[in-house]
Amino acid sequence: MPQSHTRHDLFQVLVTDGLITPDLADSVRARAQDEWVPLGRILRDSCKLTMSQIMELIEAQAREPDTRLGELAVRKQLCTPAQIEAALAQQRARSRHALEILLDEQLVDPERLCRALIRYVAQAEAG
Repeated sequence: MPQSHTRHDLFQVLVTDGLITPDLADSVRARAQDEWVPLGRILRDSCKLTMSQIMELIEAQAREPDTRLGELAVRKQLCTPAQIEAALAQQRARSRHALEILLDEQLVDPERLCRALIRYVAQAEAG
């Protein structure tokens, strides 16, 4: 269902609020993307799936783009729900969110960031 308002990206809000520059937003967004560890890699590294099985899941995901890889792995009985949960926990631990990069490297004032996040969430909830 189309939304009646313009959806703002979090980084647009941070730039508009003067917390970060557009160049810093682009840089941090790219770094967060570069640091992201795909679930398939984690499952392969932990010997839960072979490369062939991962390719099969990716092909299935291409046919069902709204279905997550872990859900497909469970459905095809390649992994248990517990294995997927463990892999997702590893993914969260190994993949810093862009906000973590901003805070860890002290690129923004934490208090101002918190206020901007509250405004961002309020806008998102107002939908």
